[in-house]
Amino acid sequence: MFTDMTMFTDMTPPLVTAARATAAATGFAHSSTDEVGRLLRTLVATIDDGVVAEIGSGCGVGTAWLASALRPDVSLVTVELDAERARRVAGLFARATAVTVLSGDWHQLRERAPFALLFGDGDRCKDEDLHPLLRRGGIVVLDDFTDPADWSDERRQGGDPLRDRWLSDPRYATTMVGVGLDKLTRASRAQALVATRL
Repeated sequence: MFTDMTMFTDMTPPLVTAARATAAATGFAHSSTDEVGRLLRTLVATIDDGVVAEIGSGCGVGTAWLASALRPDVSLVTVELDAERARRVAGLFARATAVTVLSGDWHQLRERAPFALLFGDGDRCKDEDLHPLLRRGGIVVLDDFTDPADWSDERRQGGDPLRDRWLSDPRYATTMVGVGLDKLTRASRAQALVATRL
């Protein structure tokens, strides 16, 4: 059963609201949903030390959810390919000393690994091997999957090789989590993949 999370809008961190305003003003429609954001916040809150990373800052919505639960010994680094968006996100987090915003290709994150949590939300990172970027027990979160119950008949025949690859990788303990409705169409149920490095 799908739970309507709009009743919790008053619990949204202020930086998330600010980032959403930036996304709306610039016509950016690919920001993380609040359901994904709450999942990220919940996971980050379990981390006592280390570095959290995000691939694909967008306008900073996912970044803000991640930053909202950082403990004192945890820092966050996010990278955005689009230079103008990266500039805007850096401005949004200018006073957040635990947050670093990078501009450019996400592979530059390698020099800052290993990560306690990695949110892969852009630049085709889902297709690459992210295992070397994680510490033991580190978590990968990938969103923008569609619930198989909402697949078309054609999609059912072809399956989802990316999902299957992650779910069958023996280096992780992996599950799919329902995260509301698809952020673009709002017509199908969305899922996020959560994988913990063994």
